[in-house]
Amino acid sequence: LACAIPEGLPLALVIALALTSNKMSSQNNLVKTLNSCETMGSATTICTDKTGTLTTNRMTVRAAYVDGVMFEVEGAEHVGPRVKAHEGVEEDRKKMLGDLMCICTMDESGFYYKDGIPQFQGNPTECALLKMAEELGYKYADVREQTVGRSVNTVDQGVSKVFS
Repeated sequence: LACAIPEGLPLALVIALALTSNKMSSQNNLVKTLNSCETMGSATTICTDKTGTLTTNRMTVRAAYVDGVMFEVEGAEHVGPRVKAHEGVEEDRKKMLGDLMCICTMDESGFYYKDGIPQFQGNPTECALLKMAEELGYKYADVREQTVGRSVNTVDQGVSKVFS
């Protein structure tokens, strides 16, 4: 199999990516490499973490929109206890939220306590969600163990589904 690449193609790609990088920087979206422009150019939402991950190596859930109610926190406050205590959020919604955070995260993501401080292992975003689930009153290991198809003992009973 032989193919020919026009000699102007690499130059055209570099120019296109450079122009994209320039346009993105004018929109306050700084990219370090030109290849990032291709990926970032199609993004519609960018989630950033200002503090926490770099200083304490832990992400936290800072806001949640649950059952039509917006929960935001200030300072060291946590979202989970506010959601749990709020009477405007139905109990079945709280349970569904806790179950989803526990079940729909990777097995590698989790945390344990060392000297009273949670130690995250795995994906930081998923660990923050698992911590919020605990604040809602759900232990992720227990929820995973009780879910057919999610626990080690029942993994062969689960049914894979593909949605399109």
